[in-house]
Amino acid sequence: MLQLQSTIEEQLILRAIKEECCWESLPKRLQASLNTKDEWHRSNVAIVGLLDA
Repeated sequence: MLQLQSTIEEQLILRAIKEECCWESLPKRLQASLNTKDEWHRSNVAIVGLLDA
């Protein structure tokens, strides 16, 4: 079975999305990789939309 490797940031993002974390509760390391609160919100909306489809 093929396993995809992911970075720590990707794993943190997926975990935060699953837990529906708000920007303020994200780890500083993750906030630094996302740039802005708006970017976090947009990525959440987009990914949740894909998961619901």
